[in-house]
Amino acid sequence: MYNEEFVSKEQLEELEKKADELNALIKKLKNKNRLADYCVLRPLNTPRNMKDDIPVFGYKDLHDTDVWNYFCKLAKAIHKNSDEFYMSTTYPRSHQKYIRSNIVPNPKKFEELTTEQMELSGKMVDELISIYNKYFISTHPFVVCNTMDGSGKMYYPVLPPKQEQYIGGNRISAEEEAV
Repeated sequence: MYNEEFVSKEQLEELEKKADELNALIKKLKNKNRLADYCVLRPLNTPRNMKDDIPVFGYKDLHDTDVWNYFCKLAKAIHKNSDEFYMSTTYPRSHQKYIRSNIVPNPKKFEELTTEQMELSGKMVDELISIYNKYFISTHPFVVCNTMDGSGKMYYPVLPPKQEQYIGGNRISAEEEAV
């Protein structure tokens, strides 16, 4: 396939490796057109049972898609274009000045935003999700479970999430929270 006079086998393998890395980078940059590509955090879903045989409750990897959709709408809403204004008259043949406006179309899809707008939206949504998750955790400290052993329904604590994608960087640890 190649001529050994011009390129050694090692050089060819090195060039192929570099080409693969560049193609992967190009693919990554081209596909970075979703809000999820710019956000680190995900909104929590309701508490779930973490173990099959004992009642231990916490947050699994599933995120709430309905809440995520609300955040996606907010990510586009902050980039709503302002109307364009111009000076006119109140009616034809009138000399009285009147300011009018033209509606500028807004982006309908997240992909229509510029890279800077996408990054700003991602940063905003991360901040909002960290606030949402903080209050979601505070409103779901316990779940009710009947273990069917005759003790009836009991309240069990919900363990806080440990995954970085839900808690953000400024959250205190579970040990500190317990104190």
